[in-house]
Amino acid sequence: MSNENAAVVLDTALGLHSMNGNVRLYCRLLKVYRDESAISLPALHSALAEGDAESIEHLAHRLKGGSGTLGLPTVQQAAQALELAAKQGAAAGQLTALLLSLESIQQQGIEAIAEYLALADTATPEGGSAS
Repeated sequence: MSNENAAVVLDTALGLHSMNGNVRLYCRLLKVYRDESAISLPALHSALAEGDAESIEHLAHRLKGGSGTLGLPTVQQAAQALELAAKQGAAAGQLTALLLSLESIQQQGIEAIAEYLALADTATPEGGSAS
């Protein structure tokens, strides 16, 4: 993924603004977000398989909030669409399509986060590592 694509998926200016410019905090929260994504997407798939719209709504809401705060607007929009569809009782087929779309966009976000963290690690004397 090019830096240009990463910038579209990950708006670091927006994310850093949410952190009052604190790069170390931003990097730490990006790592938490990345790690939690490995749990939240399978949980969404499980909730969908079980027909648990309430859990889908809750998990999508959490993902929406975290992605918005960290500057992942396309992920935020996809999570919001899934949250709203679950809340409105959308059919399983529609929820599946929205989840697959979210998963694809989320993967782009995770790749953009990895690129940003790699750059941040090389740009700071302490390695920028706050984990």
